[in-house]
Amino acid sequence: EAEAAARRVKAEAAPVVERFMEAEVLRSQLSVVSDEIMRLREEVAVCREELARGWPRLAEAEDAEAEVASAISELESAHAAEAALLGSLHEEELSELRAQHAAAVAEIEPARMEEVAALKASHTEEVRSLRSALEAARWEADVFRREQQDIIRETCIRQRENVRLAKQNADARQDAIEL
Repeated sequence: EAEAAARRVKAEAAPVVERFMEAEVLRSQLSVVSDEIMRLREEVAVCREELARGWPRLAEAEDAEAEVASAISELESAHAAEAALLGSLHEEELSELRAQHAAAVAEIEPARMEEVAALKASHTEEVRSLRSALEAARWEADVFRREQQDIIRETCIRQRENVRLAKQNADARQDAIEL
């Protein structure tokens, strides 16, 4: 009965203990949040001081920005004019170089065509020569292959003959021993 009463009291106390633990967690969180609020207030104060120091310089920076934007637009217009001038000069020079190139190609082309024709003739003769050399090498290789096969056949015939003679010799010795 005492155990049952202890269990009952324990069950009744469990929600209270749980609420107490939650309250402790909330107290801990409140402490952390309070510290964070203090830190953020200090940061806000620093930011306000920085803003108070920088606000007067903002007008100066905006004036400087306007001057720089004006200078940039002047430079861009000057650059556009210079780029147009250089582009036209480049086109003129390019057309002159194209004309010179066309003349040089027209001058060189016949000599190149002659050289190509000579090289083609030379290569045709060289190919003909190489083909005949290849055919001769094939014929020679075929002759060597046939000779090698003949030698192999003769060697095989001699080996068989040697085996037959060795057997005959062994038989003759055996007969001589028996006598």
